[in-house]
Amino acid sequence: MSEHNPPTTPQAGLAPEALAHVRHELRTPLNAIIGYSEMLFEELEDRGLTDLQADVEKIRTSGSRLLAMIDTHLRPGHSPAEAHDGSRAKQVAEEVPEVMPADEAGTVLAIDDIPENLDLLARYLGRLGHRSLVAQDGPEGLRLALEQSPDVVLLDVMMPGMDGHEVLARLKSDPRTRDIPVLMVSALDQLDAVVRCIEAGAEDYLPKPFNPVLLRARIGACLEKKRLRDQELRHLEQIRVEQAKSEALLLNILPESIAGRLKAGESTIADKVGSVSVLFADLVGFTEYAGTHQADAVVGSLNRIFTTFDDLVAEYGLEKVKTIGDSYMVVGGLPPAEDAQLERMVSFGLRLQSELEVLRAELGVPFRLRVGIHCGPVVAGVIGKRKFAYDLWGDTVNVAQRMEATGIAGRVQVSEAVRASLAPRFAFLPRGEIEVKGKGLMNVWLVESEA
Repeated sequence: MSEHNPPTTPQAGLAPEALAHVRHELRTPLNAIIGYSEMLFEELEDRGLTDLQADVEKIRTSGSRLLAMIDTHLRPGHSPAEAHDGSRAKQVAEEVPEVMPADEAGTVLAIDDIPENLDLLARYLGRLGHRSLVAQDGPEGLRLALEQSPDVVLLDVMMPGMDGHEVLARLKSDPRTRDIPVLMVSALDQLDAVVRCIEAGAEDYLPKPFNPVLLRARIGACLEKKRLRDQELRHLEQIRVEQAKSEALLLNILPESIAGRLKAGESTIADKVGSVSVLFADLVGFTEYAGTHQADAVVGSLNRIFTTFDDLVAEYGLEKVKTIGDSYMVVGGLPPAEDAQLERMVSFGLRLQSELEVLRAELGVPFRLRVGIHCGPVVAGVIGKRKFAYDLWGDTVNVAQRMEATGIAGRVQVSEAVRASLAPRFAFLPRGEIEVKGKGLMNVWLVESEA
């Protein structure tokens, strides 16, 4: 085949598949020759050995011409996309990009079954300031992608066994690697395959032989995109963390069902609930203790006690409404209402007494606890705009508070309504009548134990 009189048709009798194979087998070593020649040309210029450049240029020019002839004559109607004239090596030498700044460099994984291609890529990447990883087949490339988390993957389209299409599909289907940008590497006659890869999630492609300027530009674009994506993920994680903190704080102030309604956009929340149980607990002796001890000791003791109470509230499926000084208010039976809430509330009251006895010994404090419980209808709602507060109103709340205020330290006092509902389940001791503001005389009971 003469470059002065080239044939215009492929070899007669060769099937398209055979032509593609021959073209691939011829192009691979020629790409390596051209690539090494261009790099050697640049190295000679850097070292001042310009007298040797002419010989290297002859090698590179001959390889480029032969590559152009292969592209032309082994594919009918296909002309080379780039003229490989005698000035190409000098042009490449003049266009060699500077080393990327350290903060713009990254880790690049090259996957190719041809060792020479991997070596060339590693050399190019090293000159650009990148860290390179190499794999000679798809499984090895997937393993490195998982273990090393590269910033960019350079992936050859044609490889034996697991080809570039399958490797790309696996990278994009795995949550651990799907966000890594992938650049396909291909010969010019594989553009149809490259298009399919880009449609499957690849960022772009690099043609063989490699152009250092194009290599730098494509990798730089991928690195910038990955940096922006990583920054976005960090911001999203920060937002998620802050949102979780906000929701935890909201749930610390409001019942879960009420917090959900607020988040859904309800601006006014007011409910009339037909039957709830309300408990008040007050630390007897706390005021005197606070007046004679250091502030950190007072706050530390109160925090330890109320934190224990909070854990018990969650354990019994109740809702803490608020603390008022050394007084603690709990409600049971808020939506979704259920029948066993009153029973759990009384069990909770007894548990508060036993837990405080343990804390008295642990903290060395003299406190005792009065507990009062009543049940009945209430109005419940959220008040405030800047600082939300969930509260309950009505006779049930007032009576529950009176059950506590007139109670006995170390005991749980309940109304007749509570006793009547739970007499078979608990043992009660009658205490007689007490005066309740707005209600007159009421029979009250002390809870002895669970039956």
